Amino acid sequence: MVVKRIQDNIDAAARIATNSVHKAGDIVEGAAQVLKGDVRGGAGKIAASAADIAATAASEGVKIASQNLDGVREAADSVADEVDKRRD
Repeated sequence: MVVKRIQDNIDAAARIATNSVHKAGDIVEGAAQVLKGDVRGGAGKIAASAADIAATAASEGVKIASQNLDGVREAADSVADEVDKRRD
């Protein structure tokens, strides 16, 4: 169970990194557009790419936190069950 959670965390981090690198390329393209005089189009591409990076990172981060919290709850419940068994 723990190994799967660790792998899920690594996969989520990889998705964040992959998306960020891909969108960074779009940001560079937007900057090139700005330098060529298409300020509106370039700035729009930069803003959209930056927003996508942030949204993906936030979404994946929430998934990681939620999965890890579920794991902690499971572990705490297991410990509580053992304590209850010993009391009886």
